[in-house]
Amino acid sequence: MDKNLNAMQQRKALQAYNIAWLEGPHLDERYTIVGSAESFVLETGLLCVFDLVPNVQNLPRFRGRWDEKADALDVDILNVDEGVKRLFTAGTPQYEGHHRQRMPGSQRKFEVSITVPGIIVCKGVISLNLKRGMSVGGDIGLSGQVSNSPLNNETGL
Repeated sequence: MDKNLNAMQQRKALQAYNIAWLEGPHLDERYTIVGSAESFVLETGLLCVFDLVPNVQNLPRFRGRWDEKADALDVDILNVDEGVKRLFTAGTPQYEGHHRQRMPGSQRKFEVSITVPGIIVCKGVISLNLKRGMSVGGDIGLSGQVSNSPLNNETGL
């Protein structure tokens, strides 16, 4: 394979499977976990592993998704204003759960601990496998003429 073409290829997680909670999940009673059996891809291309959906209004929703760049599981907070999103993403006191670190010595096991002020939303350990593919960027073209091609004759056939 051309080394320039090889350099343009990017790994991409296409699907998460064998998703299993090895410990827990211990959920706050106001939440339900959705989609933990198999992953789904959003219109934006995000590979979602699970959703934590509130059973009552005015509580945030959470989405566990695969972060390809970090090769890790991340959790996003949804249905909140931008200020709360920044607090959660930064992991400021009372907000925990955005960046999930792989457990030492494991292929893909992650400790999940999601908290917001006054609520321990979810605690547990989740494992998953990934189906990966390759995407190729850039342009591929041919240069020069092929003299024996039937398309090169005057009839165009």
